[in-house]
Amino acid sequence: MKSGMKKLLIILLVFVTAVCQAQKPTLIIPDGHGFVIGKIVLDKQGKYIYTAETNKCIMWDTKTGRQLYTFPLDYANYTDGYTGMDISPDGGRIAIASGGLLFYFNTKTGKKIAGGEGAYGIHDLKFSLDGNYIYAIRGNGIHILDANTLVEKGSIKDDFSGYSGRIWLLADNRVLVIGDSYPTTSFKVYDIDTKQKITYLDLPKEKNFSRFIFLPKQNILAVCGSNPGVGLVFYDIVTNTIKGSIPYNGDLTYAAIIPSQNTDEILISGEPDVKGSAFSSNLLNLYSTTSLKKNNTFNNTTIDENHPVNGGYFDGLKKELWVQIGGKEVGNYNFASKKYTVFLDGIVAEISSKFYTMIYNNNNGYLHLTTDRHNFKTIDLTHMKPILHSDLKVFPDAVAASFTGDSIAVFDKNIVTVKNIVTGKIIKTFSNLGMAEGLTLFNNNFFFSNDGKYLFYCDDNINSTINNGAINIIRMNLATGSKQKFINAKKFGYATVHPDKTLMAGFEKGYQFNNAVVWDLATGKRIFNKDYKGVERGFIQLSYDRKKVMIPESNRLFNIYDLQSQQVTSSLTIPDDLTFSEEVASKDFSLYVRGRPNGKISMYDGKTGKEMYSITGHNSSIDKIFFSPNEKLFYSIASFDNSLKAWETATGRLIGTLYLFRGSNDYVFMDADGRFDGTPEGVKQIYYVINQKPMPLDRIFEKYYTPNL
Repeated sequence: MKSGMKKLLIILLVFVTAVCQAQKPTLIIPDGHGFVIGKIVLDKQGKYIYTAETNKCIMWDTKTGRQLYTFPLDYANYTDGYTGMDISPDGGRIAIASGGLLFYFNTKTGKKIAGGEGAYGIHDLKFSLDGNYIYAIRGNGIHILDANTLVEKGSIKDDFSGYSGRIWLLADNRVLVIGDSYPTTSFKVYDIDTKQKITYLDLPKEKNFSRFIFLPKQNILAVCGSNPGVGLVFYDIVTNTIKGSIPYNGDLTYAAIIPSQNTDEILISGEPDVKGSAFSSNLLNLYSTTSLKKNNTFNNTTIDENHPVNGGYFDGLKKELWVQIGGKEVGNYNFASKKYTVFLDGIVAEISSKFYTMIYNNNNGYLHLTTDRHNFKTIDLTHMKPILHSDLKVFPDAVAASFTGDSIAVFDKNIVTVKNIVTGKIIKTFSNLGMAEGLTLFNNNFFFSNDGKYLFYCDDNINSTINNGAINIIRMNLATGSKQKFINAKKFGYATVHPDKTLMAGFEKGYQFNNAVVWDLATGKRIFNKDYKGVERGFIQLSYDRKKVMIPESNRLFNIYDLQSQQVTSSLTIPDDLTFSEEVASKDFSLYVRGRPNGKISMYDGKTGKEMYSITGHNSSIDKIFFSPNEKLFYSIASFDNSLKAWETATGRLIGTLYLFRGSNDYVFMDADGRFDGTPEGVKQIYYVINQKPMPLDRIFEKYYTPNL
């Protein structure tokens, strides 16, 4: 990690004004979104666009498509992320409601003004027209906050408990609030100055309205639901009357419905006369919200069949759509050219075992993984850099890596291809193995033998009557293709393989039985079998010396068994019962670590159960944790932040963060002190931003690099 590392001196940049001010540049690693984008907002100046997911919001330059600041939304109390977002009229601030808390950022500097303090239970929020106030919906009404201090200046009391409300600004300092408080869906209009409710209307229950789209140009509310034939219904919020509707035979629950922000138009995906969901349609229909007639239809608005238009921001005057494509990308679609011109997307590789294969060898510290659907990489975690990259050309169901790491087996559409990953040469191809269902549920049971001569996989008898639904682990000879039913289990729960591929431990789980079992992978025989009374989950671990097995009895209690005597030799009790998403023990069970859904990591003494430390590791749920071969370090990967971090085991001190780039073997490793290492092309991908302006690294080096600092 230390080889070739360079250190940047972050110099305070002084701007000569009446009062000298200084601002640190922000280092940007363009990682984009790791989870589905839920909201897109363009500032009133049209310069910057903001896209929010569960745990962060990203600011982008609309002309260049470059990622600027990232605003983190703390995963406090395991919340479901943001519920509301608005930009101040001058574009200088962004307010976000996340998990009921208010997060407030300066868009000039990217710095947090406030975050999560004080204001709880916020459903949604909006800035006032002059930007001096924030109107926030909470369970007991609308709260009026000073936009500079966040001090409450007043409120409009109403019962919004159990109310998933949304708020919009109207003219004359009025606001529209709409929400769903089962079984009633209603909208209300309030006068902020008089603090009075002006109008109120309950929507008809039988229509099953579940979506609400406000048309700011006309003060009209569009509502729709899952009932076929209801279509999109328009309510005049002043007179509380139905203005009309746009008929749709299909279900509009998940369709793209995008109103223009400055004209009387609205975009709706799908064929109006076709039944079923309009979500995945390739069509966008442009309607007038005055005449309720279709003005135009646009074809081929998707990038490909896997990336339908989900939602976006429509500028009717420019005839331009910032559109969410397939969840994590945003494109700028021009209706005149019928083309996408700018894409907002990160260039850091996606890494998450929730979607991709991960195989760790704690003998040499190599991590084999698939990224971005079809790329295979090998990472040397000891030196925190990738050493191999290969495009698999397919999005596999599972990948197995040999013990030496030079061969892989790729399972795709019931075909297994074994290839030398170093040379790219295909060794053999096997088809019709009956693996699809078994591998989909149990991809941990797809692996090479330690000598590389055999491939193990789970068959597809899981839901069949064959062998009374028993599960077989098949051992296939890679030289001859001959297959042997090697391990038989009544039903499979979670299973894991020892790092040297000599033993497999798992659970047999079914009606009136639940066994913890260890199998010998040389003979296929059971060497440990215990009637299991605990709460089975995705954890059972073999000691590195192959003499013990660690089995959870509850969320807090673990029993450690001797494999030979099959007796409990010791127990471990964890002092807390907090939610966790990942858990792993060290080789001899002397350490035990948990990763949590809020991104925190807790390390425990494996003998006493005492917590050694708890650290904030990532900004999303911890997905995987690995110990280094000598266990002086451990590594963590989160579900959606696309980074791999190294930590000192004894203290929890951050060593650094590794970022991999898409479609190549390029990378950047950044240590906790700001020093970095990486490939030349990887280093070119990162840059600084100051006052919303990108600044390439070479400018920093030229002006501010200080050798031997």
